[in-house]
Amino acid sequence: MGTGYSRAVGEGKEEDFWGMDQDGESVAQFIRDWLTKHRRWASPKYVGGESYGTTRAVIVADKVNGNFRGVTLNGLLLVSTILDFHTARFNRGNVLPEVAFLPTYAATALYHGKIKPAPRDAASFLRRVRDFALTDYATALLMGQRLPVKRRRQVAQDLARYTGLSPEYLERVRLRLEPARVRKEMLRDRGLTFGRFDTRYTGRDLDDVGAEPENDASAYAIDGAYVAAVMDHLTRTLKVEMDQTYHVIRREALEKWDWLGKRPPGTFNWPTAPNVAPTLARMLREQPGLRVLVANGIYDLATPFFAVENTLATNDIPADRVEMTYYEAGHMMYVHEPSLEALNADIRRFVAPWIS
Repeated sequence: MGTGYSRAVGEGKEEDFWGMDQDGESVAQFIRDWLTKHRRWASPKYVGGESYGTTRAVIVADKVNGNFRGVTLNGLLLVSTILDFHTARFNRGNVLPEVAFLPTYAATALYHGKIKPAPRDAASFLRRVRDFALTDYATALLMGQRLPVKRRRQVAQDLARYTGLSPEYLERVRLRLEPARVRKEMLRDRGLTFGRFDTRYTGRDLDDVGAEPENDASAYAIDGAYVAAVMDHLTRTLKVEMDQTYHVIRREALEKWDWLGKRPPGTFNWPTAPNVAPTLARMLREQPGLRVLVANGIYDLATPFFAVENTLATNDIPADRVEMTYYEAGHMMYVHEPSLEALNADIRRFVAPWIS
């Protein structure tokens, strides 16, 4: 609410919708009303989301079905997924993000020619990185200051082989790799930074001595094209006439968003990171016909593919009910035409049992 041209009408305020539960309830109510108005309750139903929209999709799917509301879905489509925000919070003491992001750093280093010699098989290379992340790397991070010097140096050498970063740099950062720093450091010798949404994109900063990039090269590379395309479609093709601003992203909503949601009476609102993966696990237990398609960009440093894999594995989500697909692109994999075609084909196949 408040993004694009949308706005609250009547007595409602936009702030009334700015929160996990508030947003989920409003979208769920819209779905139930739409199904009734158009007499489509017996039709197959899918909910899809991208990025934070994947979090929203799980919340909405739960709210349209729970408390005897009766809207059972056939499938969830999650594109560039984040369900557990602990996997993306680089707070001291939380090692989940470093472990989760490492395979994407490795894929990026391989793409930019920083792995020497280059492996013959990229998929096998990334499997080795995953294993290293879950074993030696995770153990080293958890041991922290208890890690023997000799062992720390060995882990730094292994990290260097997988990321193209120097062992000296890796020891200076205590083996902890935060995305913004890596985006500045990995290609520093070339005077380049790389993107967060898509690490294939490179950019240049004013100088090469900063700790972090000035901006996201993968955002400013495509932002203008997408905004121009949607505005041209709305104004020239559809002839929409609005006297208000089109908000691509509503930063005010982000600042005021209620991330905690409804809590049982008597519980404290301790600062925490949202995690809707247990909700997805429960829905899969209760709805045996529900299937999930998870689309991942290999070069996505906003919602890395390994973070999703770890979330699914550690929240008792049955692997046989979830299909994982991977694309040679980033967070918005559809900017890469071959990935767009593959994603389109995968989605059509996913819904095919119900539309033939």
